[in-house]
Amino acid sequence: MSIRVKRVRVLRNMAGLSFLSLVLLWLGRSGLTEHAVAVIAGSLAGILCGAIYWWRLRRRIQRRDRMHARNRIFVRFISPLEFFLLAAASSHILLLALLCLLLIMLVTGFATGHAWTLFLGSLGLGSAITTSIGVMRYERHHGPVYYQYASAGWGGGESLLYQTATVVNTLNPEGRISIGGTLWQARSINDETIAEGETVEVLDREGLTLFVTRS
Repeated sequence: MSIRVKRVRVLRNMAGLSFLSLVLLWLGRSGLTEHAVAVIAGSLAGILCGAIYWWRLRRRIQRRDRMHARNRIFVRFISPLEFFLLAAASSHILLLALLCLLLIMLVTGFATGHAWTLFLGSLGLGSAITTSIGVMRYERHHGPVYYQYASAGWGGGESLLYQTATVVNTLNPEGRISIGGTLWQARSINDETIAEGETVEVLDREGLTLFVTRS
């Protein structure tokens, strides 16, 4: 069974955050004039948060020099929805607390003339735009940047993903490779011939066969 790992463009997530932020701004549009300070404060805070987030994110980009696995940021969650689903699965109390907090913030925003709604909307939009600018500038030189599930804590063959190995028997396109002294049946993902002694990278696993490419 294949274990190809889901990946999502960072810019796609930023687009989702921008959309949600615009929805909040639309809900609080009647108070834009009255609460301009909240919008300005939220925007400035968002720009600062976005700059810090991108600075930390950029330091986590891995494998920039690899054709198939470059510019990936290994994360536990790809989207906020996954976080909520895990919270629901692990603790209904935690999920309820998060939902109540969100509801209180929205209700408080409406009750006070949408000040919190406008602040949160401008905070999210400012953060998304700032992060997106950093990502787009990086992608111009290094290619698309993706979020991808981290595999470090996985067991069995899954933990071998993105590790490098040495070809023991020439892949033509099948053969054997060695990872940490353990032999695995392997196949070139492009059906190309890879000679004995060359270094390859594991990109996928299906059953007891690892799919690899030149590192």
